[in-house]
This record gives sequence, structure tokens and C-alpha cells, in this order.
Amino acid sequence: MTIAQNILFHGPINSLLKPTFYEELQTWQKDAHELIAQVPKTGSLATQNFLLPHLSQRVSYSLLPQIRDADYIAFTTAQNPHDFYGPPPQDLNVLVQDLLRDGHYRIRWQQNQAFLLERIKMN
Repeated sequence: MTIAQNILFHGPINSLLKPTFYEELQTWQKDAHELIAQVPKTGSLATQNFLLPHLSQRVSYSLLPQIRDADYIAFTTAQNPHDFYGPPPQDLNVLVQDLLRDGHYRIRWQQNQAFLLERIKMN
């Protein structure tokens, strides 16, 4: 009985039984997909944990709030249930404002609450 329950309620078939599986993507999910498409394939990156699996095929990356010397910072400030690690949206807003004010980064792309920042090269 326990094995049957585990398979039914925690296995892949479980997704087919949930009504949310058939619902249209939420706005923050659409924005996250578009954000992933906007991030250049090369260059170091700082991003959130739920985005990292889609963007980790590069030499150097880090999880926010750690930035190190990232060429790009990709994140969303929208509330979502998949961001279980890292700074909350309000802290990301403060971080972004500080980076923009200090002149180290510029907004390369933005859609709703999804952002891609690019490091400004200093000569």
C-alpha cells in the first residue's frame, strides 16, 4: 500500500493528475523562459537557483546574492514557489538599485519583473 501511494502521489504520473499541469503558464514563468533565452551563452553569470540549471553550461557562475565578477546577472523579482534558496525579491530590488547606482552594471534586458544586467567594462 505504501509503495502504491508513493508511486501514485510522488511519481511522474502525479503531475498528470494535478489540474495545474494543464493550466497556462503564469506571467512570471513566461518571463523566466524569455530571460533564459536572452542570457548570452558565454561570460560569467550570477543568477537564482531555479534559473541556474538552465544557464549553468558556462565556465563560471554563482548563486545570488553572491555576484563575484559576473559578466551578467539574471534574475526575477516575482514571487514564485520554486525559489527556495537565495534572497527574497525585496532584497534583489535593493541589490539591483545599488549595482545600477554604482555604475557597475546596466540593464541589458527587462520584461516585467525579469532582468538581465550586464557588467559595464571599465577601461
